[in-house]
Amino acid sequence: MTVLVGTSGWQYRDWRGRFYPERLAQSRWLEHYASRFATVESNNAFYRLPDPHTFVDWSARTPADFVMAVKASRFLTHVKRLRDPAEPVRRFLQHAGHLDAKLGPVLLQLPPTLRADAGLLDATLECFPRAVRVAVEPRHQSWFSDQIVEVLRERAAALCLTDRARSRSPVWRTADWTLAWRLKRDDDATGLTFAPDSRLLAVRADKGEMRLLAVESGRALASFELPNGHLLGGVYFSPGGSQLALRGGLSGDVFIMNLPNLRVRLAQMGLDWDLPPYPAEQSVSLGAPPPLSVIIDTGAPLEE
Repeated sequence: MTVLVGTSGWQYRDWRGRFYPERLAQSRWLEHYASRFATVESNNAFYRLPDPHTFVDWSARTPADFVMAVKASRFLTHVKRLRDPAEPVRRFLQHAGHLDAKLGPVLLQLPPTLRADAGLLDATLECFPRAVRVAVEPRHQSWFSDQIVEVLRERAAALCLTDRARSRSPVWRTADWTLAWRLKRDDDATGLTFAPDSRLLAVRADKGEMRLLAVESGRALASFELPNGHLLGGVYFSPGGSQLALRGGLSGDVFIMNLPNLRVRLAQMGLDWDLPPYPAEQSVSLGAPPPLSVIIDTGAPLEE
């Protein structure tokens, strides 16, 4: 099973100095990003469809095996609300199709006020060539029915598996691949902090938990919880990357801790860090990494 891990977008100014080197020109950020992640989601097309040459440029600047998921235009999903889909889909593919083999899933993110309509969804999916992978993200509970499952299966489209602040999508297997998207907003919005050399990533996974990931593999190295039920408000690496500062979200208290002694694990990943031992009084638990934007190509239906 192939799992590709990436983020939703790559042009975030506050990543400069954390993930992107301070002096790296923004015009080179995509190359830097693609040297560390295997996939990314482009949101641009949702708001304004980029010109075909932009997709050509993105393809030329990324590795041969890079995958770019693209969110479909809101004109189709939010203005037309899936009505008369042929022309919007055709225009979208005329532009995004210039990614060629690097075009990953096309995400149809439906508005939260759009109620289920199996006929409209089926007509929209029919407009996409079978070779184009389409993921559907409903945001109204009426879509989660057996009838919608059958439409997705018939069109070999995937349900976008989402993990939001107050709800999670059902886990349906309707295609031999899927798209998982972790999106935590409101008071417990997921926070990301990169280590100084961009090889480790601290993710604020939930209100009281932080997970330490290896960027290249997406593998979870360790997870931490603040003592005494404190809510986690922020995660910060020290300049040398040897310590983490965890800020309480409500109290404002700051907890300083050394990184865990993961020399063996890091050496197996080709990293040569002399990390200090992890304090014995703190507990460390290994866990699965929280997906940010994950494309899973199983080659076969997902197992229950």
